[in-house]
Amino acid sequence: MKNILGLMFFTALISTAASAELVLGGVSTANYSGTSVPLLNTANIQVEGGNQAVGFVGAGLRTRFTVAKVYVAQLFTSDPSKFVRSQEGMQALDSLDAVKTVVFQLTFLRNVDANTIKVAFDDSLSANGVNVSEPAIQQFLAAVDSGGPAINGKTFTFVTVKGVADTLYYEGTSGVVAKISGPGLARKITSIWLGKLSNGDAGLEKLKQQIISGGN
Repeated sequence: MKNILGLMFFTALISTAASAELVLGGVSTANYSGTSVPLLNTANIQVEGGNQAVGFVGAGLRTRFTVAKVYVAQLFTSDPSKFVRSQEGMQALDSLDAVKTVVFQLTFLRNVDANTIKVAFDDSLSANGVNVSEPAIQQFLAAVDSGGPAINGKTFTFVTVKGVADTLYYEGTSGVVAKISGPGLARKITSIWLGKLSNGDAGLEKLKQQIISGGN
């Protein structure tokens, strides 16, 4: 089963306005356990004319109150061999510092309004010591708020590319893509799922464990 996503970039959050296209494609041979969400065991991403193969690292189920299924998260990177599958401290998150391209795709299993998602991301970023008032994070949270609500069966996609200033490409259900740049932005965004937990969130803790173990 092929899963091809064609997107056009949103220029309002880009310091230099530009038109570009992002394509995330992959091949699935199985669904995530107990859901209809296809797992992409191979994937390819095209960003602004560049082509990057990314490999599957792991997947996990995000729940709330232990029983409410929210989304399935899948993690891909440009070099899966560098990912450290350790539940100790921040070793897994730290290992992504050595990887150029990181992709998170969230496939939702229920409808959730955009503001609720934005607040949850804000809480996770704050729990990881991220200054949510800095411009790049404010742009990210604004993009989440304006990017449309989560819809059952639809995806949110996050692509971070490291450089002199890291770049994040984010697409919600609106079909609009935001491009945001900032120092250390890649690690800050990935800490939402692989960093410190906010308020002892058991659902997020289980998701993190499953992703690190490569779980399904």
